[in-house]
Amino acid sequence: MNQGNSWSDVSGDLPLAVRGMCLAVDFAHSPPRLYLGTDYGVYSSIDDGAHWVLENNGGLPSLAVYDLELLPGGNGVVAATHGRGMWKGTGSLVAIGGQGATDQGLALSAPSPFRAPATVDFRLPAAGTASLEVFDLSGRRMCVIEHGVLAAGEHRTRWNGRDEHGATARDGIYFFRLVAGAGEKVLKFALLR
Repeated sequence: MNQGNSWSDVSGDLPLAVRGMCLAVDFAHSPPRLYLGTDYGVYSSIDDGAHWVLENNGGLPSLAVYDLELLPGGNGVVAATHGRGMWKGTGSLVAIGGQGATDQGLALSAPSPFRAPATVDFRLPAAGTASLEVFDLSGRRMCVIEHGVLAAGEHRTRWNGRDEHGATARDGIYFFRLVAGAGEKVLKFALLR
């Protein structure tokens, strides 16, 4: 990845008439799973956008989806439609393989939107090796904020809004990912300059 200096098309086999309106990225899997809210519902991809599948087998009508949010532990996706319409999908590609990591008592919080530097609070249920990383919307790891053996309990750290090479991150959507033991917690946030 090169900080947006070059781009590659991940629209794959999406129908030409489909217009993307929002995106959610599930980092609990490798490669990350992509969910695209469109004029006609939610499409998902498990292969970096090469192939897309319409998630229409669980009752979601063919409606415009304006926002997507991943449920904790890889347990589904919530789609916001027109007005007060909200739909929860739990039998989608999120569950393929049934191996999604759970939060295992981890807690992670940060303001969104924020201007750097950002204060990040997290809780570990037990002492052990833990890491807190920042990812951009494409799934590229920007930097590691914390990594090492940490005590159980509450922790506070800061992200300076820069990648591992010291370059300033641009405005946009990013993800904090906390991993400790068998648990994983991902938090989406917006960075403003």
